[in-house]
Parts: sequence; C-alpha cells; structure tokens
Amino acid sequence: MADALLVSYEGRRSVAKDHEESLTLLMKLGLSRKDIENAVSHLTQLLKLKNVSEYEERLLTERDCRTALKHLDRFRTWARTKLP
Repeated sequence: MADALLVSYEGRRSVAKDHEESLTLLMKLGLSRKDIENAVSHLTQLLKLKNVSEYEERLLTERDCRTALKHLDRFRTWARTKLP
C-alpha cells in the first residue's frame, strides 16, 4: 500500500532494502500533516512487529498478531481513501 501511494503521488517507489525510506517518502507526500503522521504511525508499528518476527528469537504471540492486524487494517483503510 505504501508503494501504491508513492507511485500514485510521486511516480516512484522506495528501492531501499529497509522500510525507513518508505516512511520518509510517505511523510513528504502533499497530504495533511496530522493525517499522514497517523497513517505512518500505524505502518511503523506494523513494521516493528514484522521485524520482531523476522529477526528476534521470540515467536509472535496472539496479541502481537491482533495488534498487527489492527495496524494493517487502519493503514490500509486510510491508504484506500488516498488512492484514485
């Protein structure tokens, strides 16, 4: 969804291996500051959980999964309102 927004608004997407660049590029879109900060916050939390699942020893809990789904749903819902 982040790439879809970047392509739609900027005609490009992030090519970085980490997701930090995508977050930075999203913050620079010509959208309401509060609106974009809230959406980027949801994406940031989702990416933190993704990193835990990929790079840490512990397994995600059911609570982690519910949290990830909440942030995914909120980011996706917001992003769909910004796409043509």
